[in-house]
Amino acid sequence: MKIHYRMVLLGVCAVGCGGSSGGVDDNELLVDVTPTQAVALCKQLSSDYPQKTVSCGSGVNVTVGDNGSDCASEGSGSNTIPASCTATVGDAENCVAAEYGDPCALASGSDIPQACDAFFACVAGSGS
Repeated sequence: MKIHYRMVLLGVCAVGCGGSSGGVDDNELLVDVTPTQAVALCKQLSSDYPQKTVSCGSGVNVTVGDNGSDCASEGSGSNTIPASCTATVGDAENCVAAEYGDPCALASGSDIPQACDAFFACVAGSGS
């Protein structure tokens, strides 16, 4: 049940999103983030959103967050965000925060927070 959150966090780590606290301005476009920034920002997100499991009732448990173990390898690849993407570091950071803040919304498998629209449009390749 942590598919959406993991997808966001790993996508963020792969392109280097995170926020000004990770050394990258929130207004920087995702396509402009370097692999070195990706590692630092992934580690920052893992620190800000540590792994936790939440009981959502009816026997449904949702795990969100990360322990940072994927950060070094995730940032070493190339930035795969489409050049047409206009989402920013702040957009990705807001998406992670929204999913982490309401993990039971993820239990339905289709309830992606509105804060994730810009980020998911980019990783889906539509470039908005």
